[in-house]
Amino acid sequence: MNKLFVVTGASSGIGLATSLKLLKQGYRVLGIARSKKIGIEQLISDFPEGFIFVEKDLAVDIDSFSKWFLLLSKQYGKFNGLVHAAGMVQVMPNRFNTHDKMLELFNLNLFSSLSLARAFSDKRVCNTFSSMIFISSVSAHIGSPGLVNYSASKSALIGATKSLAKELSPQHIRVNTISPGLMKTSLTEEAYDTAFFDKLSSLYPLGLGLPEYVADAAAFLLSDDARWITGIDLVVDGGITLGINE
Repeated sequence: MNKLFVVTGASSGIGLATSLKLLKQGYRVLGIARSKKIGIEQLISDFPEGFIFVEKDLAVDIDSFSKWFLLLSKQYGKFNGLVHAAGMVQVMPNRFNTHDKMLELFNLNLFSSLSLARAFSDKRVCNTFSSMIFISSVSAHIGSPGLVNYSASKSALIGATKSLAKELSPQHIRVNTISPGLMKTSLTEEAYDTAFFDKLSSLYPLGLGLPEYVADAAAFLLSDDARWITGIDLVVDGGITLGINE
């Protein structure tokens, strides 16, 4: 049976690009998003036999994920991989921070990831030799004003993934993160204006990236070519973590 991969945040950005990449490789994709946007409609139209859309807000009722994934696997078959690309960004000086704002961001960026990992790793849900990928960020590696909550959530995700990789290795489930550099997606365009992107582009040694570049990395980590890779954070950032381009 053809492999089936779960991709969250499938309606735009990295999630959409990853879904398209896997579908073009001939795999089936179960795409999860909060709403059926244009990108989802296009995937349904172009890949009617390969793409399955599930509408779900992953920031809500995260303790129900295990039961939900079991139902999905019974309906569509066991999963071979997961790419958790759904997330949110807050740009805000820490002096305006509140506990509620911290929880809001951590709930989607970190807590939902851990709940998805628990749900996916059920032997009734995933196949042997499966792979999970969580999208982190270069903000976990370099400091940026206004991104205290975001950076903390993505740093925590990397640490949690390393522990998950060890914990799930007896099941032959590989767990990795990808830390992308800044790129234009619907998520980042809501947080920053055009002038910001123009200014930042010159700081990246290889220029700003595209979601497709991260999708390529995700497809590799999901593949058998990465069968001996687990617990890593793959930085896909155009060289920004090397330091400011001079």
